[in-house]
Amino acid sequence: MKTVLRQFLKGLVFVFGARIVDQRTGKVIGKALFIAWRGRLRVIGLEERRVIPKFESQERLTYWQQSISFSTHPEPDFPNERAANDHFDPPA
Repeated sequence: MKTVLRQFLKGLVFVFGARIVDQRTGKVIGKALFIAWRGRLRVIGLEERRVIPKFESQERLTYWQQSISFSTHPEPDFPNERAANDHFDPPA
C-alpha cells in the first residue's frame, strides 16, 4: 500500500509540482509541491536533494508579501591537508 501511495504522490508532483530553481547557482533542482500545514511549509517531491529556504531580499521593506527562494548546500571547498603516508603519534 505504501508503494502505491508513493507512486501516486510522485505522479501528482510530476503533474502539479512547481519547478524549483537554485537561487545561488541558477540550476533547476527539481519539482515539488508546497503545502502549508499547521504553521509549517511542507515540501513534497524532493527526495535526492536537501534545500535551504531563504527570504529573498526586497527593494522596499514590506512584511505582508515576502518571496521565498531555495538553494542547496554548497560543496566543501577546504583542501585535504593530511597525506596518505602521515600517521598520528599520540603524546606520551
